[in-house]
Amino acid sequence: MKSRETVSAEVFRLVNVERKKAGVSPLERNSTSDRIAVDWSETMARTGDFMHRPNFTSQYPSGWHAAPGNILMRSAGSGSATGLAAAMVQQWMGSSRHRQNILGASYTDLGVGVAQSSKGSWYATQNFAGH
Repeated sequence: MKSRETVSAEVFRLVNVERKKAGVSPLERNSTSDRIAVDWSETMARTGDFMHRPNFTSQYPSGWHAAPGNILMRSAGSGSATGLAAAMVQQWMGSSRHRQNILGASYTDLGVGVAQSSKGSWYATQNFAGH
């Protein structure tokens, strides 16, 4: 069984691998952003509604800026938590808009949240921020 904490930690690590390859400074893991991302991934997994969270930046501390988010859904599959995280990051990197968020030089922090639905699908949220 895949632990969502293991998957989210690996997503975070792999994002910084991609940033390093692109010559961009690494991101810091942010607990405030993590809580927002986890809550949204759990909501999507529970409801099956796949959409960006409205106004998620209103929950960020004052003074933060440039806060885009990436979401994704993957059907259930076998394999390790590391393999699932790698597939998620590659799915985002395959989209120019999501790749731009991952490699954005103005971002300093990242929150990651993943959740699995009762049907086995995985939902993931990345919240980027700069301060």
